Amino acid sequence: MKDITELKRQLEEKTKLKTEVLKELKAIGLEIKNLDKAIAQKLPKEKNQIPNPDIIKKKIEKIEFYISTAAYTPSKEKEMIRKIDELKKEYEQSLKNSDIWNEINQLKTKLKEKLNQRKEIRKKLRQILDELNRIYKEIIELSSKKTPRPKSKKQKQAYPQKDIKKPQPKKESEEYSLTLEDIIKMNQKE
Repeated sequence: MKDITELKRQLEEKTKLKTEVLKELKAIGLEIKNLDKAIAQKLPKEKNQIPNPDIIKKKIEKIEFYISTAAYTPSKEKEMIRKIDELKKEYEQSLKNSDIWNEINQLKTKLKEKLNQRKEIRKKLRQILDELNRIYKEIIELSSKKTPRPKSKKQKQAYPQKDIKKPQPKKESEEYSLTLEDIIKMNQKE
């Protein structure tokens, strides 16, 4: 069995480790907040101000897939081809702004990495806290085994043994009676 001094030393070590982990968690939280701000600043203010080339490319591929797999009337197929041509023009224009979207995507990947780091740090913190709780319990057990605590005089005087009565269970035949005042008070509370 461990002695109290060893447990207190472990307690101090774990407490120091806990403060380091909390500092690390706070730093990661600040980095996440800054990445969120950077992404928000890079994103266009209006929805279609700077179209994302990846989204446009996916739309083009989707329409081409529908044309190749389904049988449409010639007029419907021509309309879809016109739509593809319009999307290709938009795609050409959006490639000019693709640097912005690439930067946003890089920031998003960094953000995901930081979120995963924060998750791991929180797991580590949970383990440290569990270990601290275990150590606290062991210290309390050891200290209570070594020195049993006598009751104080106040506790003895405040609750003398002869005055304490065990509550008697109610018999089924006993009924509760309420006065008119009790009913009025209950209605006012509601």
